Amino acid sequence: MYGYEILTDYSKRGRERPWKKHKTNSILLSESFLRLGKRGKSERVCNCGSSLKFNVCPVGHEKRLAWSNFCRVRLCPMCSWRRSLLVAHQVKLVAHEAVKRKKLRWLFLTLTIRNCEGDKLSETITHMMQSWQRFVQRKEFRAAVIGWFRSLEVTHNIRENSYHPHYHVLLGVPPSYFKGKDYLTTERIGE
Repeated sequence: MYGYEILTDYSKRGRERPWKKHKTNSILLSESFLRLGKRGKSERVCNCGSSLKFNVCPVGHEKRLAWSNFCRVRLCPMCSWRRSLLVAHQVKLVAHEAVKRKKLRWLFLTLTIRNCEGDKLSETITHMMQSWQRFVQRKEFRAAVIGWFRSLEVTHNIRENSYHPHYHVLLGVPPSYFKGKDYLTTERIGE
């Protein structure tokens, strides 16, 4: 029979990675898909991440994920978490390369909106996208910001059954941004 080992996975900072939490949430999503009659998707999500193969450093330094059976269903908590790790890594690589080419400082901006009901989520996100487009086309934004990365996150408030869409934005600005006339105040960003 196949041998297996239950592994504990740690980040480079020594924190345990939350595989169990995401797997538990994937199972809950799988049950929801089953209730909706989406049996195939339910099975894929239920089996997501159930088999992982790691390469092991011969000296014992680390284990690296070499193969997995992720389902790639957009709503899957396990796949969303893995996708967020990948995007974070890619953004980090781009940011490092950008700093090599030009002196930059980085700002982290969170743009939020009031919670909305589930049936209003689509139109709320459309409104946010259009608002962002207007914001980045402003003359003052273009003068202050050299480059940016934006990520949409939607959280669910179970108690109120409402959704909270918000942006996480990474802004690349010149070092003179904090002293110059191009500085964007919180009030000005919120207009």
